[in-house]
Amino acid sequence: METLENKLGYVLVKNLKKELKCLEDEFLLKFWEYIHGEVEKKVFDVYEISLSLNDVVPRDIFILSLDRVYFRNADFYLDITRITDSLDGRISLGERPGSKPLAEQVKELKSCGELSLVDVGSFNGFTINEICRLLEENNITVKEVYVAFSNYKSGTITKSGRKLTSLYRYNFFDWIELRDLFGIDGRIIKQRNDKIREFIPYWENICEWASIPSEYEHDAIRLCKLYNTRLLSVLQDFGYDISKIGKHIRFIGGKK
Repeated sequence: METLENKLGYVLVKNLKKELKCLEDEFLLKFWEYIHGEVEKKVFDVYEISLSLNDVVPRDIFILSLDRVYFRNADFYLDITRITDSLDGRISLGERPGSKPLAEQVKELKSCGELSLVDVGSFNGFTINEICRLLEENNITVKEVYVAFSNYKSGTITKSGRKLTSLYRYNFFDWIELRDLFGIDGRIIKQRNDKIREFIPYWENICEWASIPSEYEHDAIRLCKLYNTRLLSVLQDFGYDISKIGKHIRFIGGKK
């Protein structure tokens, strides 16, 4: 729900929120069947995580956030994301759809000098380190990194000399957000049309991107597509314009 509201700009009415919560709960009960039994399963509420993250980040320094869903009180939002090539799966950093070019965004930050960086989480620390290097190449010092979730492998951030504060640390099997499984977000591609948001749903490469065992691949894909259809249908029934969610793009290459 928070993705629809905070990222896509929907104003959701109370009754709709109840229906969406029921869809989420139904989906998870079925989705857990496709995760290895020995893996501990945890679900986190976005609203509660957002409150905790906002509480732990100090306000005595300029705050730069990479996320608009979980952290709502930043001084500046850097609209940067990992861009996936739909043909070969290669990853690069770039601006989010509809935002200013990355170089222009960074230029606006140069006057702050020193800042704290906030994001929802870090799986291995590589992307956050790459963003920190980009900022520091432009004479912007990253004093500390704050995240809600981190993997023990995120030590690459601290090894680089940056302090990492995390609300929760795990030895992740995987970490996936419902918005990716519901097909309202996914792997961002280089945009081909300024007016249409395009992305690759996780079901296009669900075994690699969501760590689904190969024997459950087709069932998991069907489940994701079913609940995407149900979600869009509910939004339409309440009179919402589903075109804002964007267009699904096929993932042609790079699958293992």
